[in-house]
Amino acid sequence: MMDISILIPAGIVLVIILLIIVFAQRYKTVRADEAMIITGAMTRNGMKIVKAGGAFVFPIIQNAEILSLQVHTLEIKTPEVYTEQGVPVMADGVAQVKIKGDIESIATAANSSSASRKMNCGVSPLRLWKVISAPFSVR
Repeated sequence: MMDISILIPAGIVLVIILLIIVFAQRYKTVRADEAMIITGAMTRNGMKIVKAGGAFVFPIIQNAEILSLQVHTLEIKTPEVYTEQGVPVMADGVAQVKIKGDIESIATAANSSSASRKMNCGVSPLRLWKVISAPFSVR
């Protein structure tokens, strides 16, 4: 029969190895051009932002999403519209957008709609087009 004095240290070593494996799997890192948005329990104001670093994401109670801070090119195409004088106008455009690297800008981008998050830039194309075309609007 095995001596219990051997089983206890072996059990402790096994538990420590399992804890290291679990910790290594749940520790998430992001590059310098990315931000990680951690949501769920144990976060201030419901969100924690990690830039160019890492954090432990607790299983089940927290979720982590990566947000790119690189420049994104958006191609915007509009249908033919008519001015008040009846002149047809088609305005297509290309815009390059980037999320500023400060925490406030990253939080604003993270709180954007899910459709714009899927674009991975934090700006919806319709909102961007309204901002770009406002100075050139035909009245």
